[in-house]
Amino acid sequence: MSKAGETRLQMPSRSNRDGGQAFFTAVGCMDGRVQEPVLAFGQQKFGAKYADTITEAGLVGLLAKKNIDRALLDSIRKKIAENGYKRVIADHTYEIRMKQLLNIISGN
Repeated sequence: MSKAGETRLQMPSRSNRDGGQAFFTAVGCMDGRVQEPVLAFGQQKFGAKYADTITEAGLVGLLAKKNIDRALLDSIRKKIAENGYKRVIADHTYEIRMKQLLNIISGN
């Protein structure tokens, strides 16, 4: 269970040239006050530049309930899966893979 104000983060999937991650996915409350601290945490923890955020109003309180709404969990899982699918489709193209291989071969 999450503690009040805690945001759970998933491991990122896109790499930067410097070995860090370009994106990470954060699941949390949509309260705008937490967006900058979450981004700063992801940048420090993962070397990420950007946060993909999946938000729900009052998420911490909803997840702290004894009986968590199954529809809420299914909705969050669906959003995470859609986010991952979009990343895979965008990042795993022939063109991108060839550039990565050529960069490895050339030592860049």
